[in-house]
Amino acid sequence: SSVSSQTTYPSTGINGQQWMAKNLDVTTFRNGDIIPQVTSEKEWVKAGEKKQPAWCYYANNESNGTKYGKLYNWYALTDARGLAPEGWRIPTDEDFKKLIAFYQGDRKLLYAVLIAGGVSGMNIPLGGWRGRKGDFKDMLEYGTIWSSSEKGKWVSYLELAPIFQVSGMREAGKEAGIYVRCIKVE
Repeated sequence: SSVSSQTTYPSTGINGQQWMAKNLDVTTFRNGDIIPQVTSEKEWVKAGEKKQPAWCYYANNESNGTKYGKLYNWYALTDARGLAPEGWRIPTDEDFKKLIAFYQGDRKLLYAVLIAGGVSGMNIPLGGWRGRKGDFKDMLEYGTIWSSSEKGKWVSYLELAPIFQVSGMREAGKEAGIYVRCIKVE
């Protein structure tokens, strides 16, 4: 059995779904293959152009990994080898809609319950993200969580924005680095 299958992830139940209560922090796919860690801006752009999976720590600082988990590009998310650990799956746009519906679509309430310390138990930190050009953005200004749902060349993700105290769905390019939460397979 692989190492990932022995890791237990804290989870929280919301509206019939079991969500990971912390951001994903794996360096291998489910089959044990290594996911490339990509630090330089140039290499990050190249991975995106070649549609290759990549991950990094925010600002390439390993101590950020402890607090925020890892940033993954969309190609890591959707790789056939499986980014989600055994028994888990990557959430879709529909999963996020179900989460948002549970809080009546109230974007302010959603922010308050999802943020670290909020009552939902999701504890989403404001870890920023990595831009398509490899630049790191918005640490402490935004919290981001990928969905697997493709919309042409864009992909939807959940964003927490403390400046407005709201949370909702946005779209990013597939080359961006965004955090991942998984849902337990029923």
